[in-house]
Order: sequence, then C-alpha cells, then structure tokens
Amino acid sequence: MQLNDKKNEKTVHLLFVGKDPENLKGFIEAFKESKILNDIRFAGNADVALKMIFQRGEYGETLVPNIIITDLDSYRTEVRSGILDHIAERADIKCIPTVILIYLEEEVEEIKVKNCPNLLIRKPNTIEEYQNSVKLIEQFWLNFYQKS
Repeated sequence: MQLNDKKNEKTVHLLFVGKDPENLKGFIEAFKESKILNDIRFAGNADVALKMIFQRGEYGETLVPNIIITDLDSYRTEVRSGILDHIAERADIKCIPTVILIYLEEEVEEIKVKNCPNLLIRKPNTIEEYQNSVKLIEQFWLNFYQKS
C-alpha cells in the first residue's frame, strides 16, 4: 500500500461522536492534507451514531465507520456504554477501533474497548497539533488495516 497514492487506497470512514461539531473543523482541514482517503461523518450522540453504524433509517446507505473518534467526556457518557457495548454484541461488526481525545495526561483512566484497539491522543488546539493528530490516526489505521 503506497501512502502517497490516494487512488489505490481504501477509504477510511471516520465517525466523530461528540456534542460539539466545532471540534471537527481542525480535523477536517488536517484530513484534507492526509495521505489516506477519508470520509468524515459526525454524530452528536449515541442514538445517531448507532443509526449510522447499523445503517438504520435515514442512514441506511451510510457505510459502517472504520474508526470512531471521540473526546474523553463523550467517551465516558455516550461512547463506552451507549455505542461500543452494542457493537461488541454484534457478530457482524464486533469491533470498531476507537480514538479518544484527552485533554490532560492526568485524565487518562483505564480505558478498555472490548477486544478492540484504541488510541489515546491529546486533544489538538493548533493546526500543527491537528496535523500531528491526523498523522497518529493514519498510523493507527494503517497498523490496524494491515493486521486485519
């Protein structure tokens, strides 16, 4: 797989789960310059995310995300029990790798995503930090993709 040839790569379908779509702007800009093809979707809560993941209702044509990205607050309130537990119960999906954005190193708790890889990265604030975060997500995805 060549990183610099977007035409030959598999598209990564990203699902951002969180309360504030403004948090996406920096990622959208950084992913535009990414070395992997990507499709970014946003879900403000667990109900919408589950509809997208399980292709229900108006999301019947939405592709299942390859990666979920969320902040630590949303992970604690929406993602862990509201989404990932439901995914783990489904034999057809079982696991979606999860990227969790943390604010301070001290906030890291024992995070277990049921038999599924996860990545903790510090929430970016500048364009350079967003670009570095996207590079980490790319490496995370490529590592997971090559093993599966």
